[in-house]
Amino acid sequence: MCSDGQCVGDTCAGIVCNSPPSPSCDDASHLRVYAEGTCADATCSYAPLIVECDCVDGACVTDRCIGKTCSSPPPNECLDSTTLKRYATAGACNALDGTCGYGAITIACTNGCSGGACLADPCADLSCETPPAPTCGSSTVLRTFSKSGSCSSGACSYAALETPCAEGTVCSKGACKPQSSSSVCVDRCDPHATCAEGTRQCTCAPGYSGDGTHCEPADAGTDAQQ
Repeated sequence: MCSDGQCVGDTCAGIVCNSPPSPSCDDASHLRVYAEGTCADATCSYAPLIVECDCVDGACVTDRCIGKTCSSPPPNECLDSTTLKRYATAGACNALDGTCGYGAITIACTNGCSGGACLADPCADLSCETPPAPTCGSSTVLRTFSKSGSCSSGACSYAALETPCAEGTVCSKGACKPQSSSSVCVDRCDPHATCAEGTRQCTCAPGYSGDGTHCEPADAGTDAQQ
């Protein structure tokens, strides 16, 4: 070799080019490796080679699940109005194609299924401790309700108990009260009847006939017979 008008020795003499850069992944499908090195001017160089493959951490792999975690299952779904399909939170990877699969179970939803979830019990937070006020079952019967009720579909119901009012009393506004001429018949007389003072009898008004609890115009029966 000639340099500056004189012969010089080989600058690569004694240099062995066997330390190429480490292989690396250009992307998930291409591996970059390097050919045998060459020396020029005492410097080694390595030509890159691009290999198409599944590349992970600077190497081609045949198992596409290497380095992959299956932790994103599909959202749970309602198969129908009362059945939930729930997927496992951790899945398994298919080494051939790298796809994740997730096991699933079906759950019967007692209160129905909506939006990928079993509906909560509508009675879970409901306390049935407020019964209705007493009422009158009739003019002589008091209707009361149990102190504690039962819940169904988010609504409370209370068992009713009917108790006859004592002799000489009548039921009015949810209580048994001593009878009086103004209240004895108020709950059972016909609109066209009045309550006879001091008795329990309803009497049809003039121009009407009947037993007092049901009154008709006096001539209605005559017309019906003609």
